[in-house]
Amino acid sequence: MFQPADQALRFRRLPVHQINPEEVVARGAAVRAGMLARDAGLEEMVMTDVAPFTLGIEVSERHGDRPGERSHGIFLPIIERNTTIPVSRSNVVTTVEDNQSVLWVRVFQGESRLVKDNVLLGELKLVLPPGPPGRETVDVRFTYDTSGLLEVQAKTINSGRLETLVIEGNPGVMQPGEIAKRLASLAKLKMHPRDDTENRALVARAERLFEERLGDTRRDIGRVLAVFIAALDRQNEDEIGKARRQLCDLLDVLDQSFFL
Repeated sequence: MFQPADQALRFRRLPVHQINPEEVVARGAAVRAGMLARDAGLEEMVMTDVAPFTLGIEVSERHGDRPGERSHGIFLPIIERNTTIPVSRSNVVTTVEDNQSVLWVRVFQGESRLVKDNVLLGELKLVLPPGPPGRETVDVRFTYDTSGLLEVQAKTINSGRLETLVIEGNPGVMQPGEIAKRLASLAKLKMHPRDDTENRALVARAERLFEERLGDTRRDIGRVLAVFIAALDRQNEDEIGKARRQLCDLLDVLDQSFFL
């Protein structure tokens, strides 16, 4: 049996000891049995797979007014632990060095703020045209499925250059054809929520009503719309759904009052 210190060294995190493991197993088995028996009390319950660890990349953070004042080796989460999978999330980074011609995207798994305390999963190299700091913007996308397959894509916004890295949760288990099939099935997840037709139409509707109204009504529309746009940027489906309902409810009320 591993001691806590051994577990922390091997898994890079301390074990959770606040819960009774036997009770957790018993409760899970009871829920699963109830779902299989189609118990009425569990009609609204759905079992989902989630990401067990946070997945992200290494970045540098500027913390002063001088160009050279930066902290290196900072962990930037892209898919956080307990996120329902399959999932696809992206984040945008920029170059930080003068005449930087290469961007290394180093992929880590863990929960620590510094990448040195997390687990390196892999890295890919993206060649860039040299230029001043901040000139090149790169969209980094992680797509993760239930088999532990992680696809990392790094795409330059200006040139559209794309590099891809595929990391297998269990290397060698899946054949290349199966990997390609799984990645193809995840393609529809790669659309950013702000590019979804329904979301774009709702934003356009809100902006139209904002232009038509005045005073407190205009401020209310702007406030709720800002919350919805922020939720889209964070790409959290639950948060987006809640913000969408709030915005729709407000716009419906305003549309009805206009015709009264």
